[in-house]
Amino acid sequence: VRASSDRNARLWNMLSRPRSLYTGHCMNMAREGVFTAIYLGLYSRVRDQVIPNDETGQNAMPLHYAALVSAFTGSLAWCACYPFDSIKSVQQAAADFGTTKGLQLASSGPKSTIRGAARSLYAQGGVPAFYRGLAASSIRAALVTSSRMFAYEGVLQLQSNYSLGY
Repeated sequence: VRASSDRNARLWNMLSRPRSLYTGHCMNMAREGVFTAIYLGLYSRVRDQVIPNDETGQNAMPLHYAALVSAFTGSLAWCACYPFDSIKSVQQAAADFGTTKGLQLASSGPKSTIRGAARSLYAQGGVPAFYRGLAASSIRAALVTSSRMFAYEGVLQLQSNYSLGY
């Protein structure tokens, strides 16, 4: 019970400082920007290669193709931006508790900064440390992106079938 109340007190103290809510925000924005640019850029290019335009300039992609292409491009994009996520996670963990489970943070520099978090990761295992957990996370990215584009392409097809004109 004591450990639980200590944890709750630390959480309350963290949340009562508005700035703490933004720990890792810069890395999160960088991750999302890189991910979106790579994901949608690759998806568009692969989509155009798989399903060329017809005489009207339209190219309706079968939904199972959309799911497969999106899973592939989403996983590739996630691999490219995963180091941003690793740094963000270390920043947030260090800001909250000072350490992360199973990862002893290096003592040089504050770990809540981008530079400090990156140095911590690098000290724990070099470049591969930035990619710990990539396999499971890439599977999640494939599932999320494939369901997203499956829905998007499905709505586009419904729109064109029913001439909703949006």
